[in-house]
Amino acid sequence: MKANLNSLHNVYEEDKCQGMPTVYVDVCSYHVDNNGEKDLVAGIGNAWVNDALESSTVYKIGPRSSEVVELMAVHQAILTAVQHQLHKLVIITDTDYIRNGFVEHLVNWKTRGMLCANNKPLKHGKLIQNIDDLVTSRGMTIYWKNIKDHSRIKGPDKTGNNLAD
Repeated sequence: MKANLNSLHNVYEEDKCQGMPTVYVDVCSYHVDNNGEKDLVAGIGNAWVNDALESSTVYKIGPRSSEVVELMAVHQAILTAVQHQLHKLVIITDTDYIRNGFVEHLVNWKTRGMLCANNKPLKHGKLIQNIDDLVTSRGMTIYWKNIKDHSRIKGPDKTGNNLAD
């Protein structure tokens, strides 16, 4: 794993993150039959733990791809953190795309003007930039933890992921 040069987005560390406000984010995106046509529907779930800033919350998003919806779940979690004037937050996701994007790739994407290594525009680059701008403008520090989705191993991560799901 690359060293993280962006101190606002960090890999989760158990000892540093103990007792920090924590939110599990999860999404669904699927097609439904609508009179013979397939309609895409999506939603997000955010489950707060620790001092439970909010109860688990579900938002209907409308037709969006799962990657966009994952980013929207993160954006909503950060907006909630901003409303509660939090400066540190743990975000737990079952999606490598999200965690790795912010922890491993964001610095390079920003350096290249939100372009990929092949100089093509980053897919969902505007939404990723909006999330990072929100974090940066508030001086927030986000710790990102990735967990296995739908794990059979009991514990707080399974419970939190199930609540968000």
